[in-house]
Amino acid sequence: MVDAAMLEMLAELRIPGQPDPVTEILAVFEADGRRVLGMLRVAAQGQDARGVHEAAHRMKGASANLGAIALQQRLLVLEQATRDGGLPDGLDDEVTEVADLFSRTLVELDRLARAQSR
Repeated sequence: MVDAAMLEMLAELRIPGQPDPVTEILAVFEADGRRVLGMLRVAAQGQDARGVHEAAHRMKGASANLGAIALQQRLLVLEQATRDGGLPDGLDDEVTEVADLFSRTLVELDRLARAQSR
């Protein structure tokens, strides 16, 4: 689900006595992800293919930066499905699955970050 090596690379940025950059990056990922997920939901409800595409693209990039492979791949499929302005069948279910996967990814990222900080 998550490439632990990406978090290990980020962990190398830690400086004793300074705020933990991994914690800060994960907090930004969570906050931005929740905001973009909201945008994705609104776009899907409004049958806005361009909005779905843009939200999926943005969230996919952030996921890739943290090694959230499963989420990145799921968003890539959604992004590709909306590239030409069409909407996939079962869009609401797809958005629900993305939201669920995002939540599971946050739990896994937090678990890995805590294990690395010991």
